[in-house]
Amino acid sequence: MLQDHTPIPIEQFNGLYGIDSYEDSVPPTYFINELNTITYGSELRTRDGFGLSLETLPITKFAIYRRQGESARKLALIGTNIVDLTTGITILAVAGMTDFAIGFFNNRAFISPHNGIAGLPGSFVYVYNGTGVARKAAGNKPVAGFTVAWGATGVIETGIHIFSWVFETDSGFVTAPGPAQIIDMDGVHKVSFVNVPVGPTGTAARRLIASRAIQDYNGDEEGYEMFFVSGARIANNVSTIYADVDFYDVDLQFSADYTYDQLEEIPAVVFISPYGNKMGYGGPDVDKNLVYISKSMEPESIHSSAGFASFDPFETEGVKDATEFRDNYYVTKRNKTYVIRDNTFEPSTWKPITLDSSIGSDVNGIAKFWDTTGSKVDWFVVNSPGGIYKFTGVYDELAITRNIRKIIWDRINKEFYNKNQIIFDQERMLLYVLLCLDASEEPSHILVCNYENGFQLDRIKWHLWEFEDFTPNCIGIDRNTNKKTVLKVAANTGNIYAQEENRRYDDESIITNTVKFALIGEEPNAIHHYGAVGFRIMGSGVLNLRLEGQDGVDNQDLPSLNLTCFPGKEFIALAHFQSEKASIVIRMDTPGAYFKLKRINLYTNIIFNSRPLV
Repeated sequence: MLQDHTPIPIEQFNGLYGIDSYEDSVPPTYFINELNTITYGSELRTRDGFGLSLETLPITKFAIYRRQGESARKLALIGTNIVDLTTGITILAVAGMTDFAIGFFNNRAFISPHNGIAGLPGSFVYVYNGTGVARKAAGNKPVAGFTVAWGATGVIETGIHIFSWVFETDSGFVTAPGPAQIIDMDGVHKVSFVNVPVGPTGTAARRLIASRAIQDYNGDEEGYEMFFVSGARIANNVSTIYADVDFYDVDLQFSADYTYDQLEEIPAVVFISPYGNKMGYGGPDVDKNLVYISKSMEPESIHSSAGFASFDPFETEGVKDATEFRDNYYVTKRNKTYVIRDNTFEPSTWKPITLDSSIGSDVNGIAKFWDTTGSKVDWFVVNSPGGIYKFTGVYDELAITRNIRKIIWDRINKEFYNKNQIIFDQERMLLYVLLCLDASEEPSHILVCNYENGFQLDRIKWHLWEFEDFTPNCIGIDRNTNKKTVLKVAANTGNIYAQEENRRYDDESIITNTVKFALIGEEPNAIHHYGAVGFRIMGSGVLNLRLEGQDGVDNQDLPSLNLTCFPGKEFIALAHFQSEKASIVIRMDTPGAYFKLKRINLYTNIIFNSRPLV
């Protein structure tokens, strides 16, 4: 009779837990095992399914590219081609590319092919402005000469003046100057130019630079400061004549000297991450410990001899990722974290400081926040081989994955750790981690962290997701038609799928969901009789039930429950099970089945204080 049994309630659902080999180490509000569920407030439910968002060939990686005034685009690596899936145009094709880094600045995407270890050997960083195809970032200086002569009456001051032309690309980059010409001005004329050099594809304009009047010219064309001549710009790549330029020396204010010492091409890297109004490019194959850092507001302008910082160049392990936090720039290797800070001089003078020699991250290992550059105001998170760590100025002593170390983290295939991916959806307060589990050499599961109660070890809730008919190999956060954030996954067999509220299928396949709750008993060593399991639950489909004892030695299948969306009552399943402790196992594996669980009562009665001695 149930009147003799005491109901033990389970009213909190705190997600997966497993730190050792003993299932009875799992606290009462956690799960021993779980698949395809999610917590929502105090409710545990079947996760929403994924529907087809876009038909594609198999995708290795995709990135969401947002331009002002446009719907978000997706740039996808298909084979060795990066395709803009909005236009269907292949914007970049590079043999040997297995992954790519991407960063954004002023509506433009900066893209670098890589191989998961460093920038792809022999390749470069490219820039894509949303039209046509991507072109190599930065640019070569003019090589053709030009002719300069006096023009109409003007005010250019008496003395020798040096003139040169630079190319301005369609992304705003200004190249190094081409060959210079000198002319002796008499103080009463303007200057005119013919045979102005024409630039390569991607050149949007040509700009004139000049020196101030030189009274004692020593013959060194590059020994004098050069300035941009205000307004002296040919706003096309066709005209070769530019007449009657006039200026006073005092009008020459903006120095062009920096253009002489720029990289004409940026070597391919393994990550691209902004730092303030600069752009960082890390892990080129030629020196995996380098991070190139651009000029302020000029993401393609990198000083050729001083525009970089080096992180322990004697190490073979290169840099993997970076993020800005509290005006500092944090750079990681797989098991190490550094910090540097802008001192207003060239980046080569910035001193890297090692913050931690055991915690770092691999490629895509610093959790990016949706539509941001990668960190919150007061913390950021890294996916380190030893666990996921929160950084607030120092790393927390314990990884936030400490409670799932045995059940999840020890299962990660560390050989392919660089294929993992971590990303935040800060609006839904969910962290998604794409993982290669067990013997898988490609991503196989999504680990989900619900941090709606706070991002602390004892408040987060972990869930594990997998799929029947496809396997996700890349994840991203986008917005749906209702302007809500949505998780999208690229499948290894092709297509992009988006999670949809209240969807009960993954594409057309079943969402199998199961939970094994913690072992429950009133007293240690006592033999309990379990007479029933009560549920406050709603849903649709058949809920299969089972009780299991310690180590799974004893078990009993219970009558299944046929759920309804609005039951108006609490369900109860009778049992006749004896063990020291019992774990409730629920499972749904029929088409369209789902549940939303509020509370469980396990009815128990102690029948022996211990097992009889034998």
